[in-house]
Amino acid sequence: MLKDQFNNKININDSKIIDSLNKFESNFLGYKKNTQEIFKLSKNYENFLPFQLHSALISIFIDNLEGFNSAKKYIIKAKKLIDKKQATDRDINYYNFLNNLLQKKFFQALTYLDILINNNHDDLFFAKIGQIFYFSIGDNKKMINLANLVIKNNKKNPYALSMLSFALEEYNQIDKAKEVALKGLSINQSDPWSHHTLAHIFEVENKPERGIDTLKSLSHYWNDCNSFIYTHNWWHIALFYLKINDLNSALKIFNKHLWDSPNSDKSYSQDQAGAVSLLIRLKLKNKNIERHWKKVSSEIIKRKNFFSDPFIATHYAYVIGSVDNLKLKTKFQENIELLENSKNEYDKKIWKKAGVPLCKAMINHAEKNYKNSYRYFNESINHWSLIGGSHTQRDLFKILFDESKKKNN
Repeated sequence: MLKDQFNNKININDSKIIDSLNKFESNFLGYKKNTQEIFKLSKNYENFLPFQLHSALISIFIDNLEGFNSAKKYIIKAKKLIDKKQATDRDINYYNFLNNLLQKKFFQALTYLDILINNNHDDLFFAKIGQIFYFSIGDNKKMINLANLVIKNNKKNPYALSMLSFALEEYNQIDKAKEVALKGLSINQSDPWSHHTLAHIFEVENKPERGIDTLKSLSHYWNDCNSFIYTHNWWHIALFYLKINDLNSALKIFNKHLWDSPNSDKSYSQDQAGAVSLLIRLKLKNKNIERHWKKVSSEIIKRKNFFSDPFIATHYAYVIGSVDNLKLKTKFQENIELLENSKNEYDKKIWKKAGVPLCKAMINHAEKNYKNSYRYFNESINHWSLIGGSHTQRDLFKILFDESKKKNN
């Protein structure tokens, strides 16, 4: 048995495979665009369980029906390898985490993720996954506790520092977040997640010009990154331009970096949500975005699944409300009702309290039914954080809520 870069025992004696494993996990931590090479690795090394499990994870993160179906196939392959006694305890807990996710047992899945993190505080791969999933339910306290846990043994690791810096920012410890982010960048200036923390800090400090200058000076590093962090960091720059009422520059970013860019992915849910969010903000500032809106909405309505993530779903809801497609609207509404009446634990805690009313608020605002929009925003306002997203992302709800209130009076 060999060990990986995080000191985990790996059930293999081939150093070449360990090198490939380490490279994939480092690329994942750095938001590199080549993480989908894991699918080739899982095909070339079908009997190596971690590659099958990592392929299931990346398939889930693809966040569409095809991705989820692919993840299930990898999970089946993984289970066969486990049954052949080819698994470590880490592999089994990882399998249980992913399998529960796919069975929509979200909170049960998190118990296995906690085991993985607590069993090895050096394992930044699972710490990062933990930050992603706890962020998705707005659990800032868990994010900060997790980051503090792993930083003890990784005080000079830029990936650990960027995780901590973002957790601190979301926990409103702004000065400390800036200190940690800058420390991380002094070690690895190319880390896009530390850049992302700085974007949030400049927003809180109300320094849009500083945000524009700093992030643009770092933006060349994002060309090697996946579409999410590439478009999302540019989205932050666009929001800084909105702050100084430079609408033309914000729209240029939409065209060049959020939508018609070789580094974006028009079919990816996170990229789609960022595009929708920026266009709504531009529209509210009386910028003509009709042509751009058609581009985005026509891509989104091709989707077969709108409800894998409640935060993203609220953006889809606005698009559905804006298009002239009664069949699609009816189907969307039916799915909302199913979630509202679901007995699933996650659905009851997250969708019913926040996701469902926010989707209804967004649809009604798009349809200019401001009375109902205000009602649903107001009904859910104390629970918005449950669907994840950062303070900056959820600010869109506040903007639309305030406009609904104004239009309703």
